[in-house]
Amino acid sequence: MSMLTSIRLLAAAAFLMGTTRALDAQAFAASSSGTYPNVNRAIAITPADTVQLLNQFIFDRGPALRERGKRLDLLYSTRIPAGNGSAREEQADRAAEFFGSQAMNMGVRRMGIGICDSRECAENRKPPSSWYQYERAFDGKWRRVR
Repeated sequence: MSMLTSIRLLAAAAFLMGTTRALDAQAFAASSSGTYPNVNRAIAITPADTVQLLNQFIFDRGPALRERGKRLDLLYSTRIPAGNGSAREEQADRAAEFFGSQAMNMGVRRMGIGICDSRECAENRKPPSSWYQYERAFDGKWRRVR
């Protein structure tokens, strides 16, 4: 399946599942045309902590997935400097909890959060500078996989 087909399926599924909190109609149109960033919206993950959500992807049982189940990947930019790794980790943990309810509503068991520091990353041409992976625990909390 091509990347464009995957993105179109992602956008259609997100739209049908009512995930308008993170993907509005404008983002749906951008996803369908294959342009990035496909969301590009400021999101307050806590009252004092806002990130710029750039891209959102859902992967489901593809050949690249080692573990079974859906995975939600989010890419965002932050004001936290790249040199402050511990603050970025803590922010990613907060973002996982914030986006966790949406992920659970989508039937997602795993989540990846990437922090972009460049335009190339936002346009999905280069990988994020920081990458954190999470799994949903039995208690419903999201735990970082180390």
